[in-house]
Order: sequence, then C-alpha cells, then structure tokens
Amino acid sequence: MRSRRREVAAVGLFLLATLLATEPLRADGDEGVTKPVATDRAASPARAVPKSADPFPLSEELQDPGFSRYVDLKLLSTAWREMDAALMADVALQLASGEEALQRPHQALNSRQVAELAAQLAIETNQPETIDRLIRAAKARNNDALANALNVTRKLASTSRGDSPAPVSIDDLSTTEVALLKTWMGKIKSAKLAADREALNQLDSQIPKIIDLKDKQRQALKEMVAEATRNLPEGKSEPSSVSKLLDKLSAGNRPGPQAYQQVVGGNYSSRFQVQFTIQLISIPGYDFYAARLTSPPPPGSPFDQIGLALGDVVVRLDGIPVTNANEMDNHYGQTFVRFIKAGTTWVQNGTVYLGGNGFPSSGGGGVSP
Repeated sequence: MRSRRREVAAVGLFLLATLLATEPLRADGDEGVTKPVATDRAASPARAVPKSADPFPLSEELQDPGFSRYVDLKLLSTAWREMDAALMADVALQLASGEEALQRPHQALNSRQVAELAAQLAIETNQPETIDRLIRAAKARNNDALANALNVTRKLASTSRGDSPAPVSIDDLSTTEVALLKTWMGKIKSAKLAADREALNQLDSQIPKIIDLKDKQRQALKEMVAEATRNLPEGKSEPSSVSKLLDKLSAGNRPGPQAYQQVVGGNYSSRFQVQFTIQLISIPGYDFYAARLTSPPPPGSPFDQIGLALGDVVVRLDGIPVTNANEMDNHYGQTFVRFIKAGTTWVQNGTVYLGGNGFPSSGGGGVSP
C-alpha cells in the first residue's frame, strides 16, 4: 500500500511539473526572478502554437540565444501574419520576463516595442481587452511610462472611431470573395500600422484591377486606404518604433534586388522561387493569359505550401489577373492565389505568405527585364 501511495505521489508531481512547464512565462514582481505562472488570460481557452510558425525562420537580426528560453520570437512573425493582437501581447509579456531575468534588453527589440505594436494591432482588429491586459501588466511591473502610453493609444482609438469607413458588406459575397476581401483588408491594415504611405498609394492603384470583387467592395477598400492615409503624419519623419519593428519582422522574407528576371525559356520570380512563362490558356468557354510554372516549386516555398507543381497555372494573385511577368512581383504579405492544376480545368484557391510589408519599390526589391 505504501509503495502504491509513492507511485501516485510521483505521478502527481510529474503532472504538476508538466503543467507548470507549459504555462506562459510572466515575471511576478520578484527582483531578478521569473516564475512560470498563469497570465491573466484565465478566462480564455489554452492557445495552441499556430502551425504556420515553423515555415518562416527568424532573420539573423532577431536572434538572441539568451532569450530563447523565455520567448519564441517565431510567434511574433506568426502574430503579425495572422493579425493576432492577443498572441503578440503574449510575446511582449514573455519578452519582458526575459528582460527582467537577464537584466538586459533583447539585442534587436524590446518588450515596449512589441507591446506598442500589439496595442495598435488590437485597435485595428477591435480587441480592446488585449490593450487592457497590457496596461495591467505594465502597472504590475511599475512601468508607468508604458501604461500611460498604452492608455493614450486606447483613448485616441476611441475618439477616432467616428472617422472610420463604414463596415464592408459581405452579405452577397461568395466564400472565395470573402477570403479575398479579408486578404486585402489585412494588407491595408499592415501598411497603415507600418505608416507606409507608398505602400498605401500602390494598394490604392491596384484595387481597381481586382476583378474578383464587386464595385461596392472595391470602393470600400479604397475608402479604407483613404482613411489610413489621412491618419499618417504629414511629410517625412523619423520612423516609429512600430515601423522599425515591422522592418525587422519582414527582413528575413524580403526578395533580393531582382524579384523577377528573365531566364532562358521564360522568367524567374525570387519572391515565389519559381520559373514561369506567360501563356494563353484555353479551357472550355474561356481563353485568357496566365502564368504557367516551368520549374517545380522548391520544398517549403510559397507555391509548394499550397500544392502547386510544374505545369500548374497561376490565374490570379489577390484577385488581379496575372497577364504579365511583372504582376508576379506586385504582391507581398498574405496573398490570395487562384490556380489551375495541370490536366484539369477548374480553378482552385489558396493563400500564401510572401513576407515583407511593402511593394518592391518601397524597399522589397526591384523588377528588371
């Protein structure tokens, strides 16, 4: 009987240790001590690590081995790609735990930068509870400056709601059109958060080319761009900490100096990592120009992740027809792809992430024939 009790006690200790090891890290106020305790998100169900975090390695600039036991910065890129303010707040709190334990900041970014970005993202995605959680955490650490800054951000958001464009109607949209609309709204939000005027201007110029949306949805997107542009600071100024952080997030995924170039027998896109050629495609009832892949997508590349192969046809990117080689370079971030598998005649949909927070002309590479 005594042996049986020891076995039960051992199992209980093992389960307790496992539970503590899987809890998110948060400093509880003890100097130089970081304890694995529950955060104040107790009302929310446990969050699984998104599967999409793994295919996107961190840039070298964001790597700091000393912090690896406290925070997984891959989740920072995941939070940005998926517009997940709550996940980004998790990263900010874990980063703060590392700073307290190591008595130094991360070599590339600090918890205040991430917290500010999480707050702005929470405003864009209407998650005020995330801002409240960050304010509570800042006060718990006696970081009055950050708490005050977050309070100002929250108040500014509430006063500017009246200037926001009307919600986009999705009542008469298909599932494909809804997915495409969400992709475009995400692009506009990311350009707004980055205070990237040039990217907003180029998005505005591309919206009329979206043939997979109706006029009123295109008009709603243009109003979103106009609202985002109006709220940007006039003239050129020192980039904000948020803009600098976005640059670091996207640095590892930006294309090289020639995102598209001619190769023997066609063209090559380093952004998609494939060779392709623009061809006239014929299927029953339709003739159109599109990009046929003339090389297999490498494992882990954007097209490989949605199952494209040699000979498949890319019909549209973000709802815009791929009728010329340059169109393969006019997309970044989350990108909606419509394609036809070789040997079939029906159009399929997929979503890829290309990295970067701007068009090639705003820092992500250039196009050359």
